[in-house]
Amino acid sequence: MSRPIIIAIIACVCLVSAYFVITLPSRADKTFRKHLETMGFDAATLPEPEKRLHAIRYRDVSFDSEERSAIDAITLEYSLPELLLKGKIDTITLNGVYLSGTFDRTETLTIEGIDKLSPVFSAKKNRFNDLSIKNATLSLLTAQLGGVRIMLDAHLQHEEDGYAITGNIESKQSQFEFFSKLQGKIAPGGAWTADFDIQGAKLERSTFKVTRASGMARLIGTGLQTEEISTQIRAGALTLADTPWQNANITANGAPKDLSIFVEAKSGGNIQDLELSIESLRRNKHFEWSGRVFAPQTHQLKTYLESIGKLPFNASNFPTLSTGQTPSKTLFKEGKNGLIFMHKNLETEEKFTGRIEVHQTAPGEPPRYSISDIP
Repeated sequence: MSRPIIIAIIACVCLVSAYFVITLPSRADKTFRKHLETMGFDAATLPEPEKRLHAIRYRDVSFDSEERSAIDAITLEYSLPELLLKGKIDTITLNGVYLSGTFDRTETLTIEGIDKLSPVFSAKKNRFNDLSIKNATLSLLTAQLGGVRIMLDAHLQHEEDGYAITGNIESKQSQFEFFSKLQGKIAPGGAWTADFDIQGAKLERSTFKVTRASGMARLIGTGLQTEEISTQIRAGALTLADTPWQNANITANGAPKDLSIFVEAKSGGNIQDLELSIESLRRNKHFEWSGRVFAPQTHQLKTYLESIGKLPFNASNFPTLSTGQTPSKTLFKEGKNGLIFMHKNLETEEKFTGRIEVHQTAPGEPPRYSISDIP
């Protein structure tokens, strides 16, 4: 082969290589915009990126006209072979992510600026090796807890069988606190598993309060649907209907719409031997619950209730609540405006069935309780 031909071939190779290198940032930009459309971000307004040889960066990206969902910066890093031959971006970094939305009573999640919430991490729809999410904030208006703000840092790494997830999740409000480490897996078809190492949590509602809680939780699902929940929580303090308990163990298992919750706890204060157990089953978005309290000596239950000072128990309206040394148990279940109970002395077999009703008072004042027997 003559020297001029060799020179011409080298020149052509150099020109072709230069063309691909020069156009690489534009290819990455076009590829990323196409990926966003498949992920549900149809309303995304991407500005022209800052272009470098092996990276591009978008700044001030908004997903809705009022900028309630936005990202400070998106950085894409890529290589010529991966992008040209596979259409794959090596690394995506999202820095300063702000999303807002709602979680309504029908348990439907809506995010501002995202027209359709598709299974965004199905391997068939996403072509990247690593995704880093830094300083992300999700603000949700919920039907149960009001406004909730969740902070997230996460990393997704591509593996042969999907994506591996690691990260930290934190939320802190007056009624709800939560800090957890996260590990998980996303399979090629969109099925996923998320394991939470809960290192601190608190939840306060009108009828119960859980504090100094820690434990684990596992969620399993496909796409954006959670199909199974499994949790084991330990709480240093538990308050139910103004009754304090301690050393509580809380487990929850099942599908979100058919969830079973079990609670076991010991009495608080100076009475250490009372044992509480509660079973709650979710049916048609409503929790039906029942439980029992066991007292090794009946007078311990009487002393415990008197120390709380909320329930009007006395010998006339609760004849089996004696000062004796015999064991007893109290079974209770949900009733209208309160609960129905049956107290039984396990030695004398004496029983008493009654109803505890909760009466609402003026705003800001604690509820008032009344007790009556059931013939």
